[in-house]
Amino acid sequence: MSVHFGGTVYASGIPLGPVSAGGRMIWGNIYFVDGDSGSDSNSGTDRNAPLLTINAAYNKCTDGHDDYIFVRGRLDEALIITKSKLHIIGCSYGPAMQGMARWNNASTGAVSHTCQIKASDVEIAGLRIGGGSGGAISESYSPIYIGGENITSAHRCWIHHCNVGDYDQDHSSALIGYGIAIDGSYQNVIEHNYVTYCDSGIAIIVNSSGATLSSNHNIIQHNMVVNCDNGIYVREGAYGQVYHNYVDKGDAQNDDYGIWVNGTRATVVENWITGGYTKPWGDASSIGHNNYEDTTSAAIVLAQSEA
Repeated sequence: MSVHFGGTVYASGIPLGPVSAGGRMIWGNIYFVDGDSGSDSNSGTDRNAPLLTINAAYNKCTDGHDDYIFVRGRLDEALIITKSKLHIIGCSYGPAMQGMARWNNASTGAVSHTCQIKASDVEIAGLRIGGGSGGAISESYSPIYIGGENITSAHRCWIHHCNVGDYDQDHSSALIGYGIAIDGSYQNVIEHNYVTYCDSGIAIIVNSSGATLSSNHNIIQHNMVVNCDNGIYVREGAYGQVYHNYVDKGDAQNDDYGIWVNGTRATVVENWITGGYTKPWGDASSIGHNNYEDTTSAAIVLAQSEA
């Protein structure tokens, strides 16, 4: 049996899918990328004739159009996103379709972030995103970087269900600086990610060389951050929300901070920190509640006693 709807379908008052002013269902364009067997001479609109690179698909997208790029295979490229309402979604591939799409940035010689977002309302999901050659790159660059110097319109992004970091575990060179960084950008949601082998796993910062806005009202929740010198680093901004994350020092090179809260008026609730991090002092206006440490040396950075 099939069911057909003649108009917009709602669930709890929310329209299922984008709608125009007249109530008609509308969608952006859909492009397919296969980093193993695609070709940039294809149109990319047929999943059986995908493009080879994300950049080729991105160049076909329209700003503000809710276009989707579905990705599988292995990719080696950097991308700067300046188009809003863009969705890049990883798909399973390989034997039994069990592997995540893998996106590194080795061929550029580690001169850029793997994915820098300079636009608003961008979604990145379901991808395994690393850095440069060997998985480890300069601390100046990140797998995912939202905002940056002189960027004023990179907000409300959603990064979820990604595997981020130096998964080759190559500690002979510098660790990736920030796994996922928010720099001068607000109202982003970072959730349900696995972040590993970075100097700082997830960071809210303001770039000292020219970010023009504060990193306020960002949410970091339900992430697993392991083997990072600093697990979650709320360096700047106000009203950050850090909820229900698991942070494990593991075999990180340095004994730094599990959750380091230096921004103002942050709320840190029901996080689990383990593995022997030290415990420094944070901003006096931050609030922690029901956070758990499994050893006396594990640490959350807070400026006042937890409620």
